Amino acid sequence: MVNVQEKIPVVIKTGKNPQTHSLYAELDMIISKVKPIYTAEGFSVSFDEGVDAPTEHIRIKADVIHKLGHK
Repeated sequence: MVNVQEKIPVVIKTGKNPQTHSLYAELDMIISKVKPIYTAEGFSVSFDEGVDAPTEHIRIKADVIHKLGHK
């Protein structure tokens, strides 16, 4: 994981949130930058809806799994 974190570049914030007037890094841009790095180190990431989200919210969880079985 340390090797992955050392290699991940800064992702430019190009998305614009009209409600908060802020910028954010778009998910497709993040994935395109980091996926080749973490997969080369034996990691995979899966997403799922979490539980216990507040009303009118969706909780998303990410599982980071190493090829040796660590999660």
